[in-house]
Amino acid sequence: MEQDNHQFSMIADYEGDIRNLFKMEDPGEVPILPVRNIVLFPGVVTPLTIGRKSSLELINQAFKKDLIIGVFSQKSPETEDPTADDLYGIGVFAKVVKVLVMPNDMTTVIVQSLSRCTLEEITSLRPYLKGFATVMSEDLPSERDKEFSAALKDCRNLALKYIATSEDIPEEANFALRNISNDILMLNFVCNNLPFSIKEKIELLEC
Repeated sequence: MEQDNHQFSMIADYEGDIRNLFKMEDPGEVPILPVRNIVLFPGVVTPLTIGRKSSLELINQAFKKDLIIGVFSQKSPETEDPTADDLYGIGVFAKVVKVLVMPNDMTTVIVQSLSRCTLEEITSLRPYLKGFATVMSEDLPSERDKEFSAALKDCRNLALKYIATSEDIPEEANFALRNISNDILMLNFVCNNLPFSIKEKIELLEC
């Protein structure tokens, strides 16, 4: 079973048109990685601790063959062998950036989230989940949208104040948040790292 994934997520800042980061075609059948106690957001680079044998095989194959995977959160962290009904229907496509075997023999994988996607069908349960997911289009504001820019400036400032007073979020989050130049990635970073509930994060991802 995957461990509790409460690790601090990073961000890959992006220069240029952010639409290019999220722009992709439906990849067809992909490996489906179920995760618990975490929801990934587009653009965020996240470490995930992997323990389930099937997920380890999935990660190793995806890394070796440079595959796109779908990452979906479990509705219940106690579910050992999730099927489609046990997963939220919205997640992200992602790439496996690095696989690390830690001193305690646990495996940590670094994933780069891409576009949001909806889970359409699980086609195989063994040796790991496979299925079809559909890319969700991104309705992004214009760079000249002053109201949106002002709202995100307030969001950044409030998040910085929260991080400064929270004992649960590492100080690195403050540094990272201050240095994210792209507003959309900043917003996704806040959604990924602040302690909203899983259901609240799913609602944010749906937005």
